[in-house]
Amino acid sequence: MQTNNNTGKIYSVEKLLEGVPNLGIFQGDFKSHNQNIYPTDLDGLIEIKGQFLVHEYKKNGTKITKGQEILQKQLLDKGICILNLWHIGPCFKMNIVKMQVLVPKIYAFGKYKYTNLIVDNDGKNILQRVHSFHAWWTNRAISIAKKRYK
Repeated sequence: MQTNNNTGKIYSVEKLLEGVPNLGIFQGDFKSHNQNIYPTDLDGLIEIKGQFLVHEYKKNGTKITKGQEILQKQLLDKGICILNLWHIGPCFKMNIVKMQVLVPKIYAFGKYKYTNLIVDNDGKNILQRVHSFHAWWTNRAISIAKKRYK
C-alpha cells in the first residue's frame, strides 16, 4: 500500500484492496440447519499471557451484524474481552466517536456474566477512554495470568 507517512493518505486504492480477502469464495462451504454460514473476520486481536482482547471497527451508524453478535457472545463465554469501536471517516484515521466494552466475568466484578458498557462521544476524548481501557485490560490480563500459572 502506498501512503504518505506524514498524512496517512492512500495513493493507490488498488494496492489497498490487494490486502482485502474475498471471503465470498467460501460461500456455501458451511451449512447449518439449511442456512449458509459466511466467514467473518476480527479487525484486531491482542494477546497478553494467554488473555485475549478483540477489536471490531464499524463505521458510525452501522450495527454489529447478527453473525458478529453470535461470535462475540461465544468469545465472551470463553473469557475473551471485546472492544467495539465506531468511527467517522476512513477507518485508518481512527476518528472514534463511540465505544462498546464487553467484559466477561473473569475480568468483571459482581454477579453479572459480563459487563456491557457503551460510551458515546459526549464531548470527551473517546480515544483517551480507549487508551484507558487498554491499560486496565492489560493490568487485569497480567493479574489473571499470574493467578492462573502459580
